Amino acid sequence: MNPQPQPTPVLQARALGLVYENEEKAALAGIDLQVEAGEVVGVLGKSGAGKTSLLRTLGGMIAPTSGQVEVFGQALVPGKIPAGLRASLVESNVIDPRQRLREIFLRPGRDEMDLLQVLGLYTELNRPLDILPQTLRNRASLALAFSPATTGPGIFLIDELPGLDLETAALLQGWLPDWAHGLDQAVLLASRYPAVLYPLCDRILVLHAGRLVDDVSTRELGSPANGKVDQYRLRLRGRLDPGRAAWFPGLRLTLENESTLLEGEIADQSALHGLLARIRDMGLPLERLERLEPSIEYRLGQRM
Repeated sequence: MNPQPQPTPVLQARALGLVYENEEKAALAGIDLQVEAGEVVGVLGKSGAGKTSLLRTLGGMIAPTSGQVEVFGQALVPGKIPAGLRASLVESNVIDPRQRLREIFLRPGRDEMDLLQVLGLYTELNRPLDILPQTLRNRASLALAFSPATTGPGIFLIDELPGLDLETAALLQGWLPDWAHGLDQAVLLASRYPAVLYPLCDRILVLHAGRLVDDVSTRELGSPANGKVDQYRLRLRGRLDPGRAAWFPGLRLTLENESTLLEGEIADQSALHGLLARIRDMGLPLERLERLEPSIEYRLGQRM
């Protein structure tokens, strides 16, 4: 049996390095990556990790100090952006919101129309722009970032645009993967927030200090319904009246000798801090706090 041919990457970087003028530390150091048509790839890293530098280099906006970028199988020449490559970066996103919206609503195709509806923008077509909420203005910039550069397969490089927040990512979850997979669009999304990238991406590249330190398949991490929220166990000294279990919604209360166990899901760090404050106010000393099943967002964050 003949082996199946491997898909040809539409975007590839080899030993990519970048050192800015008058800077001693490399912004990018020896990065190898590839993205296939129809693949949504996240670029995760803390502020200063090199996300914007990577996307600017992959988009041909700046020349690498070393290494090479190939787009659709051809070497990328900085300044000569090939058809089908679209980069939407924070510092280049300076179009006035009025103009931005006019561009979005100018003869949109079916997929663009679907995106406008998903983002809650379609019904705002006739709304006075000066009273359009800032949230929708931000989403308008994101919608513009996904407008096609060509009629065929494209490559979309999207940096940390203001519209790419947690709420908007939840809305895009039902549109972006299907759109990219169905139309062979390759997408790179950069964010410092694992919870933004996880539901949207097939893979997540983790950058740290200009280096690619991990390449994680989101399938390996599990589904959003399994492991998205942290599981905790808290052991309190003393026996809590079982009638007070309602004070801890979503947590199981178990009495064990002279201790009380609370187990279950806690949504985030804010909810955990609130729970600990409530326990302190009740006068029951906390003996032990365990994270039983770290959330996907926590596990990704630990890789940065």
